[in-house]
This record gives sequence, structure tokens and C-alpha cells, in this order.
Amino acid sequence: MHTTLLSVAIASTLCCGPALADSSTSPRPPPAASPATAPAPPGGPSQMLRLTLAVKAGAETRTHELALSDIGCGSISDKTAAYEDQIRVCSRPVPGGLLLDTDWATRAGPGEYRTRAELLLPRSGGAGELGRTGGLRLGVTLR
Repeated sequence: MHTTLLSVAIASTLCCGPALADSSTSPRPPPAASPATAPAPPGGPSQMLRLTLAVKAGAETRTHELALSDIGCGSISDKTAAYEDQIRVCSRPVPGGLLLDTDWATRAGPGEYRTRAELLLPRSGGAGELGRTGGLRLGVTLR
């Protein structure tokens, strides 16, 4: 019985030993990419975008500029005693152009406004506005 077990152990070592030794040098597949770190779409690397963001509060317009990649995010925070703007924009390419996820808040005097929205814009020259009709607005222009 001991001879049979010893024979099986030796045979297993001889058969499987090279495979076990080789497994540490074999390449491992890369981990699956999460949506936040997904690679750039086929057709080339990501491109840099330049956005003009205009906060319209009554007769006043505050303009901000933001640069980000077409698969990235950027934010702006501007605060004074009279107003406060907080804007975050994330971009991702889609077949129709670029989808911009926006999260923005503004305060002017005692009033405050916050919204989250998506804008689908063409890759060049696209523009759109978000906000309250007749009230605070955020204009987004892609250059």
C-alpha cells in the first residue's frame, strides 16, 4: 500500500511538476477595466477638450474655462462674498459626439441653485444650456 501511494506521488510530481513550474512565468490576462478606467474608444487616443462654462445670474454672466480629456473629468470652484460657483463636468465619447455629465451649484446673494444633468454635444462647436427657465442658467460651449 505504501509502495502504491509512493508511486502515485512520484508519477504526479513528474507529470505535473513542469506545468506547475511554468505557471509562474506564463502571462496573466489583464484585469477587466472598470467603466471609470475604460480604455479610449477605437480610433485613437483620447483628445483634449476645451469648455467654456457661463453661469448666467440675472444680468450678470460669470465665465469659466475648463480643459479635460474626452474620457475625463474637471471641476471649478469660484467663491466671493457675492456669489459661489461649483461646477464639475465629466466627458465620455458616444456615437453621436460627447456625453457631458454635469453637476453644478451656484449661489448669488440669498438664492442657491443646484442641478445634475447630461448634455449630448457634437465633438466640435457644440453648445447647450441647463438651469431654471428665466432664472439661473449654465451655458456649456465645446470648442
